[in-house]
Amino acid sequence: MAFSAVVDRDIISPFLAFTFLFFLATPVVAQDYNKGVEAYERGNFPAALQEWLPLAKRGKASAQFNLCQMYFLGRGVSQNYAEALNWCTLAADQGNAKAQNTIGRMYDTGRGLEQNFTRAYMWYALAVEQANRLQPNMNVGRFARDARAARDSVARRMTPEQIAEAQDLAREWMANQGLSTED
Repeated sequence: MAFSAVVDRDIISPFLAFTFLFFLATPVVAQDYNKGVEAYERGNFPAALQEWLPLAKRGKASAQFNLCQMYFLGRGVSQNYAEALNWCTLAADQGNAKAQNTIGRMYDTGRGLEQNFTRAYMWYALAVEQANRLQPNMNVGRFARDARAARDSVARRMTPEQIAEAQDLAREWMANQGLSTED
C-alpha cells in the first residue's frame, strides 16, 4: 500500500503543478496583453512593444497583429514593411482576419510588397471569410463590410481570369489550414 501511495503522489504532483501553472499563466497572458493595449492607447509604444513581443513570440495572434501594425506604421519601432509582413503572416496563418486584410492592403497598394492584385484579392477574400465565420460571435459587421469593399474594389481592376486564380489561391490556403468555405 505504501508503494502505491508514493507512485500516485509522484504521478499526481506533476499533473497538479502543470494544471495550477496553466491556469495561473492564462490570466497573466491576458493581463500582459491588456497592459500593452493600455500603453499603446496612451502613445507609450515602447511599453506596448515590451508587453506584446513575448506574447507574439509565443504565438498569440492578436499580439502578432499588433506588432505588424507597429512596424507597418513605424510606431515605437523603425518602420519596416518586411517585419510588418512577417508578424502579419504569422497572425494571418492563425486566422486573424485583420492581419489577412492588412496583407491584402499591402499587396493592393504595393506598400512593402510588389503590387499584386491577385494576391490582394486572395487575402481580402480570406479576411471576408474569416469575418463571416466570427460574425455570429463577435461584433465584426463593419470590418466584414470594409474587407468586402476592399476585395470588390481590387476586383474591378482585375480580369476574370485573375479573380478566378485569386479565388483558387484562397480556397487552397483554406484547405491547407483545414478549413472550407462550407463550414
